Amino acid sequence: MNSTTERVRLAANALRELFRDYPSDPDATIGTVVLTITDTESAQQHRVELQPGQTDWLRQLAEAEARTFRATHPDQDGLCGHCNGTGQASANPTTHPCHATRFTEQVMALAAEADLHPTRSHPYRGAWRVHLDAKAGPQSLYGTITVGARSGRILRAQLLHDGGAKVSNLTGAVEVSHALAAYANSAGHRLRR
Repeated sequence: MNSTTERVRLAANALRELFRDYPSDPDATIGTVVLTITDTESAQQHRVELQPGQTDWLRQLAEAEARTFRATHPDQDGLCGHCNGTGQASANPTTHPCHATRFTEQVMALAAEADLHPTRSHPYRGAWRVHLDAKAGPQSLYGTITVGARSGRILRAQLLHDGGAKVSNLTGAVEVSHALAAYANSAGHRLRR
């Protein structure tokens, strides 16, 4: 099976599960609207039954995604079209599910666990930043982690030690993760990993 055929099948299955598990209309009548997804290479059709209210979900999702793509242009505000950058969809204020990969979320959790008090900024010019501050006096670690607004991946970080006397410029999630783990271990934290 080619990758296009598999992608179409997976997309149809994901929609089927969503609409089956989360009814939107009080009478839970399924099948009043039929969405057909066709793989043009194999001509295979996938039938997805929806309630009328679930068609609103799809429309709103498409509109929010379009707002997000428009907002990532350099002359726009960079806010998420799903939540307008508020982060209210997440219980964790340092990340936002629309804009963070699982590994990025793990790194943010590592920063919190190392008592670096991560706080997230609003997206700006295609990226958002997580500000770190150990809050243990002027010689403690502080800095920023930059995350791509569209990819949700850690792009780079700058960590400052000893009141800014030592600066670490890091690239990518792996380097940032190692540096935070090293800091946590040197500061005597017992990471729950």
